[in-house]
Amino acid sequence: MINQNLEKTQAREWVEQAWKKHGDIIFRLCEIKCNNIDDAKDLFQTVALKFCRNAKALMSRDEVMSWLVKVLHNTFLDSVPARSRFSPMSYVAERSPDYIPFRLEDSVFFESQGQEEALRLLERAAEILNPVERMIIDMTFLGGISTEMQCNILGLSKNAVRKRRYFALKKMRNMVDAELDGSLNGATVA
Repeated sequence: MINQNLEKTQAREWVEQAWKKHGDIIFRLCEIKCNNIDDAKDLFQTVALKFCRNAKALMSRDEVMSWLVKVLHNTFLDSVPARSRFSPMSYVAERSPDYIPFRLEDSVFFESQGQEEALRLLERAAEILNPVERMIIDMTFLGGISTEMQCNILGLSKNAVRKRRYFALKKMRNMVDAELDGSLNGATVA
């Protein structure tokens, strides 16, 4: 019992000393990586928590700074897509099957444009759907309900649900295209 308390005390002292030694540098690196001070504080806190969780394994290392920098970098990269992700139904459907190794939305420097306008456009496009089509779209993209569950809920076959989803997306895509063409034409006239 006394030996465990001694180990915990030594571990706490080591963590405090290591953090006093490297904490300021890590915070400056967080400020450099992030756009604002709030994001930097969040990143700094996450790195500190990971450091405390792994302190027992890190005590045997001579130099901890390289581990901290690597954790900071990986944590920052993990947080970037989560902050700027926006893809509601990818504007109703894929327009062309371009070959790229990964989606643009998954890239580190992706910034989506016009999220509010896209949501309004999708809401207007959903208004033209009949109630069953609207339910299928909502259950698929908002509820994440499988096709089999939708069949049970609606009393339709899998093929009927798939066809209705396809035609609903086609209706929405046509309306979105018409809206975008109208706004483009209006912009060129002005």
